Amino acid sequence: MADVLTSPVDGHDRDGFHQNSFPLDRAATNSPAIAPEVATNPSQGPSPEVLKQVNDVLSSEIGITTLLNRLKASIATSKEFASFLKKRASLEESNAQGLKKVSRATQHSLRQPDHRQGSFSSAYDDIVQIHERMSENGSQFASSLLKMHDELVELVNSSEQSRKTWKTTGLSAEHKVAELEQTMRKSKAKYDSLSDEYDKIKTGEKQTGKVFNAFKNKSAAQQEEDLLKKVQNADQTYKSHVQTLQTEKHHLETSTRPEAVRALQDLIKDIDAGLSLQLQQYALLSEKLLLSNGLSVSPIPAPGAEPSSVRSLRNAVLSIDNERDLNDYISAQSSKVPHVPGDVKYERNPVLGPGPSHAREPSNQGSINKAPLQSHPPQSSAGPPPPSGPPSKTNTGLNPINPQWVTQLRWVRTQQISHQQGLRTRRLSLPLTTGLSAKPIMAATAAFRPQVVTPSSIYGW
Repeated sequence: MADVLTSPVDGHDRDGFHQNSFPLDRAATNSPAIAPEVATNPSQGPSPEVLKQVNDVLSSEIGITTLLNRLKASIATSKEFASFLKKRASLEESNAQGLKKVSRATQHSLRQPDHRQGSFSSAYDDIVQIHERMSENGSQFASSLLKMHDELVELVNSSEQSRKTWKTTGLSAEHKVAELEQTMRKSKAKYDSLSDEYDKIKTGEKQTGKVFNAFKNKSAAQQEEDLLKKVQNADQTYKSHVQTLQTEKHHLETSTRPEAVRALQDLIKDIDAGLSLQLQQYALLSEKLLLSNGLSVSPIPAPGAEPSSVRSLRNAVLSIDNERDLNDYISAQSSKVPHVPGDVKYERNPVLGPGPSHAREPSNQGSINKAPLQSHPPQSSAGPPPPSGPPSKTNTGLNPINPQWVTQLRWVRTQQISHQQGLRTRRLSLPLTTGLSAKPIMAATAAFRPQVVTPSSIYGW
């Protein structure tokens, strides 16, 4: 990894990751993930015994087959890792797009007037920006993984094609030598069989079998001569097969097999090295992804540099002031406060007449109620008794007004109104055809008139 992960353009490193333009100080971070890479050899080389065993296998007829199987395993492994890279890239891209989508959707919703504003809205805008940078880091990571996948697939396809070529070349030579060896063995067996028969007939032993059955009508000399020719022909055939086998085997062992072995070994080393390189690149990209996201969440300024204007996620969250947001929201409603009137006062409607404090003395008129009249006004147990006797200069009875007098005056007024209504009712209810004159009617009406009740009659004024 480079000491500085950022490039001077847009705060991206060479792999496209967001770093907020902050160089990485290894001494400050003390993280093993960003320690300097040291090429280490996991082993000190194979032992002589292992080397001898390897040489014996590769120089034998199973050498090419062994390497073909090993190359096939490397190809299958590379295919699986390439498939993993593609699936991981798909997941990262889906996660990045989903993160960006949900962040922007939430930001759009929170900007509506029915949501909180103020410091919370500003802090959440920073949070969304951080998540968008993380989303871009994920997209760049997915793009790099897809590129690695394509490179690895290309290497796999090339290795497969080369494997097929060397499989045909190497195994065909091995099979040819094996067939020649089998043919040589058959010719040798036939040659040995004829030689044994010839030796037996030459020594005069009684012979049986297909060979001698063919010569049963011939003399012993003819049989020996014919059998000798067959032995000589078998010897030539066997000799030619041996020579052919030796030539092909020598060519196989000195040229075809070593060439195929070297080619297959190179293919295996190439694909294994390519797979290891992609694994190292994957590890490096994973570190960069985590570092980029970490620097997006919590930027680390360079030593001696001024703090960046980009806030960390923690600082953005800590900048939320709930009390200030509440006060700002309430103070913003000050223009909507309605006008406050003065003190509330009671105002009596003129229809109801003057209030109790402005009661006047009623006129001296009698009153009668529809119901049986009371001969005396209601008396109240509270307060002093009403004054008796005529008013004097010091006691006029009008100023101040006793509340009990007001009650009694109201009752007198009520009796007078009831009396007047009763007289009106009686006059209207008299028949007009009685033939009585007006005077008798008035006399009859006066008979029903009760004694007029006045304050003077009550208090003796």
